[in-house]
Amino acid sequence: MNLQVNKSKCQQLESFYELANICQDVLFWETDENFNIIYVNTALYNHTGLKPKELLGKKLKSILHPDEINSWEKVVQSRTTYEGICFRVKSSNGKYSQLKVSGKSIKSNNEIVGYFGVCTFESDNAITKKIIENLQTTNQTILNSITDALVIIDNNERIVLVSNAFNKLWKLKEGEIFLTSIEVTLDKMQDLLAYNDYPVSLSFNQHLTDKDEIKDLLKLKDGRFIERKSTPYIHNGEIKGRCWYYTDISQHKNLVDKLERLAFQDSLTSLYNRRWCENKLRQLLITAKNKILTFLYMDLDHFKVINDSCGHIYGDDVLKEVSELMLETFGKKSFLSRLGGDEFALILVDKSYAEALEISNNIIQNISNYTYTLNKKIFKLGISIGMVVVENEDDFRSVFIHADEACYLSKQTGRNKCTIYNINKEEFKKTQTELKWYDAIQKALLKNKFELWCQSINEIKEHSSHYEVLLRMQTKNGQTFSPGLFMESADRFGMIFTIDKKVIELFCKFYYRNRKALSTTMFSINLSGHSISRDDFLPYLLRTLNQYDINCNNICFEITESEIIKNIDKALVFFEHVKNLGCKISLDDFGKGLTSFSYLKNIPFDFIKIDGQFIRELNEDKINSAIIKSIVYIAEIMGKKTIAEHIENQMQLLKVSALGVNYFQGHYFSKPHQITKLVE
Repeated sequence: MNLQVNKSKCQQLESFYELANICQDVLFWETDENFNIIYVNTALYNHTGLKPKELLGKKLKSILHPDEINSWEKVVQSRTTYEGICFRVKSSNGKYSQLKVSGKSIKSNNEIVGYFGVCTFESDNAITKKIIENLQTTNQTILNSITDALVIIDNNERIVLVSNAFNKLWKLKEGEIFLTSIEVTLDKMQDLLAYNDYPVSLSFNQHLTDKDEIKDLLKLKDGRFIERKSTPYIHNGEIKGRCWYYTDISQHKNLVDKLERLAFQDSLTSLYNRRWCENKLRQLLITAKNKILTFLYMDLDHFKVINDSCGHIYGDDVLKEVSELMLETFGKKSFLSRLGGDEFALILVDKSYAEALEISNNIIQNISNYTYTLNKKIFKLGISIGMVVVENEDDFRSVFIHADEACYLSKQTGRNKCTIYNINKEEFKKTQTELKWYDAIQKALLKNKFELWCQSINEIKEHSSHYEVLLRMQTKNGQTFSPGLFMESADRFGMIFTIDKKVIELFCKFYYRNRKALSTTMFSINLSGHSISRDDFLPYLLRTLNQYDINCNNICFEITESEIIKNIDKALVFFEHVKNLGCKISLDDFGKGLTSFSYLKNIPFDFIKIDGQFIRELNEDKINSAIIKSIVYIAEIMGKKTIAEHIENQMQLLKVSALGVNYFQGHYFSKPHQITKLVE
């Protein structure tokens, strides 16, 4: 489950953008509510030389011809849908290209949150210009070559010229329009419209003396969309009538509608997607301050079993069935979204706390009753829900995060339940702490604020030449934090692998710079079970050791015994490769696991590091002495060495030494310090 609500775009929109970049005949664009460009495909560059990346964040009108800006401002102030509007765009070489623009506003809760659309590149229609400017000398053959339906009416409401495309569009016989009254023609046109009550007023005498261009959109009964445009017919400086153009823009309209579906609809389940959910929640936080808002973050339990057992195709079938089941629970018009994977969200408006809790319980009950059967195998699901009753929130991201926290706790405390977010509860305070550490880890990785420390591993009499490599995080105010404070957060949010790689990188660079001074020094480097179980970690490790020419005989990898047992098969593969290089293996925190001894004979280890709890409580519990003796005894039989950590005083040292332990580590010998001090 991913708490980073602002990271990812939805998969289906990314797919559409990939397709958009392949299409070089059509320009696809998207802006925010202020017409600042947030996406444009590569067709713009191919036709104008303008690079899309250089336009991001700029106003859409910034690429228009200066003479077009006033027209653009009028259009955007008066409309939310634009069909086939022509503007000139400045190319990188200073020339201008003609664009036919179709677009639509993006709305959520009747509030505009952005715009998107398509454009086609076209040259000036010289034929149309010739008809308009030289009407008296234009013949019907040239007129009929125009693809747009055209009719010209004079000030006396007489038909001057009509194209064959006009007759074809409105299903009129050739010459019929000249033999009947205009009213009869208008009636036939009206019959083809999809909406009889549409105030089309198709009368050709509309705005006969108006100098402005007039444009609107008609929908026919056959589903086509026709853009109707009227311009004054001017001859010798005087308005002599109107020119009416009818253009089939169904393809543009379908592209815009498809883009809207891709932008806000989940392609698998047909539910709203994450992007819609975020926009909707953001709008409601602004417009519904006096209403009760409740947000449910839902994650299916045991869905991975179906994916792993049956395959993702059948898993997709389950997601579709579960989506239908949830819609049946609270209605088809509910604000239900699929956020991605097996995660869903539900926005409730004006539902009391009791009603919201009842809805969540109904969801849990219905999902629990759901059964999926395939090849005589029966699969059951559950659902973990995190609920947030929105109070004094103005950022949709924080609502998402809090609901995700509550959902995570539902998972951690038994699954198939609903947890209500409450900042005053201890478990949520812990989550808040983990989130702060998550942010600190990200900043430390980005700003190189991790550094290596070390602590000696000692024999009683010999001078130490063996050190455990430790990690510390530095802050901008000079504070130093040990892994015990932030590694739990790193583990929860999947950052252990990145931190392990950082430790390897820092150590190899340090060793390479000081290889002569460190030629006889052994270093134990901690690795997580998560990292050694990843297929890409071993190649990275081998490549890095080789790159910095590390003497592997001086390297010991220290891995927690319980983590090895969790990933025993991959751990054994890892051990085989690094042992072949000459590296050694140390089992860290040995004794915590209940099955430690049964696995020892199968693990090619060199050292056992006895868990510190047995050392700290050695004086208080005789059983600890017995456990240490047994570990030492087995290690001796196998020809391995033992290390006792957390040696804090001489009494502990003498007692542990008497039990046969070989090496010792703790503040009694040395406190952790920066690794660079070894070569100072």
